[in-house]
Amino acid sequence: MIPKIIHYCWLSDDPIPDSLKKCIQSWHKYMPEYKFIKWDFTIFPMGTSIWVDQAFEKKKYAFAADYIRLYALYHYGGIYLDSDVEVMKSFNPFLELDDMVCYENSSRKGLEVAAIGVSKNRAWVKQCLNHYDGKKFDLGNGLLDTQVMPEVVKNILNEEKWKLQNVENINDANRVDSSNTIAVFPHEFFSPKSYETGEINMTENTYSVHHFAASWHGSKEKIYKALGKIIGKANAKRIANLIKRILIRH
Repeated sequence: MIPKIIHYCWLSDDPIPDSLKKCIQSWHKYMPEYKFIKWDFTIFPMGTSIWVDQAFEKKKYAFAADYIRLYALYHYGGIYLDSDVEVMKSFNPFLELDDMVCYENSSRKGLEVAAIGVSKNRAWVKQCLNHYDGKKFDLGNGLLDTQVMPEVVKNILNEEKWKLQNVENINDANRVDSSNTIAVFPHEFFSPKSYETGEINMTENTYSVHHFAASWHGSKEKIYKALGKIIGKANAKRIANLIKRILIRH
């Protein structure tokens, strides 16, 4: 079972922007009975993880949050939300499951980690957490380990022989053997906004929307749309993704 806990992370000294506050307010609106834990360095001290320390020093807060996300989910269970996730309705229907997971709405087709829930001590989360233990974010010579978390999770699940079972509804998910299988919902459930285009395709199954508030994303979306008019969507997507990979490393 997934406990009624919402985890989120804010490591910057800057105040939370109003746009993100609105997202956080939506969590309280639809799930006021949940416990909300904001992870910062008062409850996750510096020195706990070299990965977190180095990512924080480089002001790559999203990468620092990757470890904290896994730490929180494994040790407490519950639901982790990026601060730019807007909730549309309560997650209560999923609490009987061991996993509340959907696919990314992107060409990567990994698991969406911006809105993800698990039971406490979930084995695959521990395996992903182990990947970061003792791992350095700063590789030296100006290089940083900027492999995005969906790719990390995808690789580890493959290595550890976890099965991903596509499900269309909660009844399907309840029939999955969670001891070796993760039930995965379509992206419309928790991430109906396209990572590449910014288009949102909500359905009656949509519980949340990941707005991709990363600083580079708005520029990437504009580039994609402009290029799409000239060279077509498929070619524009390839170029926009290449630009994104360059930007996220600087």
